[in-house]
Amino acid sequence: MSAGTANWGEIGKFARLTAVWMTIIFGAVWVACFLVGVALPNWIDSGAPAGSGNLIAVDDLWKAVSNTLRAVTPLLAVMVFIPINAMFMVLCERRALALFTVRMGPNRVGPDGLLQTAADAIKLLFKEDITPRGADAVMFTAAPIIFFAPSIFGVVPLLAAMTSNHYLFQIANLPTGIFYVLAAASVPVVGLVMGT
Repeated sequence: MSAGTANWGEIGKFARLTAVWMTIIFGAVWVACFLVGVALPNWIDSGAPAGSGNLIAVDDLWKAVSNTLRAVTPLLAVMVFIPINAMFMVLCERRALALFTVRMGPNRVGPDGLLQTAADAIKLLFKEDITPRGADAVMFTAAPIIFFAPSIFGVVPLLAAMTSNHYLFQIANLPTGIFYVLAAASVPVVGLVMGT
């Protein structure tokens, strides 16, 4: 098989991976958000526990639970989106780099290498956490958390814009939203300084 034929095969794999990624990422986000933001609150609103109709405090509690579920839906969307997106983006990057250098990408774990990034994530979870001697353990541990936290709280206001102001994702009406996103993007520098 010539290099050109193998390259077209890799281009096809990359296209299939992109289609799977788009389907899973947006399907998972919408299903999770629909269940938490629409289905579960509607179920709670329509059928509070039997016999609670004359107990005002219990009815108020169920209404508070329903409203809380609707309020956390945007945060849930980001929490579902980011790990799945990161997994597929790493795999897409590895496939694209293999394509650019005319070689095969990850192809050992799972069907056609689709589970390679998941295997890498599991491997990383079981690695030993080492804090250098002389480093402040709290600062050293908090640095990656502070570095990656803006990826969650910085994206939340963008959800309404990305979904054409869908009612599930209207967490905040920020007239200065771009400044909020820029401010959130500047926070990882603090994590970098803390980690050094």
